[in-house]
Amino acid sequence: DAATRSCASRNGTPSRTSASAPSVASSAGSPAASASLLRSIAKYHCKVDEATLKQLDLIVRNLETRGPRQLTARNRERLRQFDDPENVATLLAFPAAERARGLAQKNPLRGAKCFERALAVALFIHCTLRIGTLRLINLTTDLSWVAGKCYLSIDGTHVKNSQPLEFELPEDVAALLQEYIHDHRPKLAGSDGPYLFPGRDGGPRPHGTMRNDFSGVM
Repeated sequence: DAATRSCASRNGTPSRTSASAPSVASSAGSPAASASLLRSIAKYHCKVDEATLKQLDLIVRNLETRGPRQLTARNRERLRQFDDPENVATLLAFPAAERARGLAQKNPLRGAKCFERALAVALFIHCTLRIGTLRLINLTTDLSWVAGKCYLSIDGTHVKNSQPLEFELPEDVAALLQEYIHDHRPKLAGSDGPYLFPGRDGGPRPHGTMRNDFSGVM
């Protein structure tokens, strides 16, 4: 996000990018290679700060540990929408925008749902997690705070390729997480259970329900 803002301020808005220019993903190859290329652009061209570089380094490392993956035709089609810089900007802005909608809601439950969506998308952006993994995040076993920093640790049994993952959450995502847990999650049905995104029965939010929540607003 910081890298995007820095580049925009130096080079104009993303919407002015030439339509004939190849996408980063298609020119760099694998997701890890794309992330590494973006990291280099952010460091040497956009001159982003050290905190932003650390976030990008973490993304690159996590992608590199996952090994090569082949995208299905269906997933390639879904990802093509992000060749449009405006769609990328909309996605990156969603957590803050959805949080603002939550704060403006007079109905506490609707506000809580907005915060839930904002946090889920923020975690998706910064940790590149699938919905199937997001829905299983456990408050008691997967989240920890050390020296003021928040860490998300995912057991390999909850990851499609069976590889455990660990992330240091950026400060803004950690702050949104705390706000959601303390002020809004208690208003959701099933919040007495251990899952960050609870289902009505206290178990994890059903996969289809979570997917539909996102598709209805994005």
